[in-house]
Amino acid sequence: MRRLVIAGLAALTGLVAYAVFSEAAQSHALDSRVHSLTTANAALQQQITQRQLQIGEAGNKDWLEEQARKLGFVFPGETLFIFTAPGAAFPAAGGVNAVLPTYAPSPSASPGSSPVPSSSPPPQASPTPLVFVMPTPSPH
Repeated sequence: MRRLVIAGLAALTGLVAYAVFSEAAQSHALDSRVHSLTTANAALQQQITQRQLQIGEAGNKDWLEEQARKLGFVFPGETLFIFTAPGAAFPAAGGVNAVLPTYAPSPSASPGSSPVPSSSPPPQASPTPLVFVMPTPSPH
């Protein structure tokens, strides 16, 4: 009888130990998952803040003009100079056969709208001259 009681207590103790161990392991797994989700959430919050700053900058006319110039857009009537590496071959006519994109804001365009490229026809049948206008540097 005594052996039966001891065996029963040992089995019960083993069952309790297993339950405690499995709960501790599950708790540890959940804690690590919470930590990883908290880290991911902080990174996403930082991205949201950066995107909000970018949206604020995009409403600024100077920023829009700077981005359009980086993409190669010019205002109508501007002269565009293109610099090439020394020794680069030029077409026989002295230019390139390409229509230059321009940026002409429409009067109904809102400050938050994106620039729409418009193709201007070449002034003559001759190739477009190699020109590039350097924007005036502005302190940031």
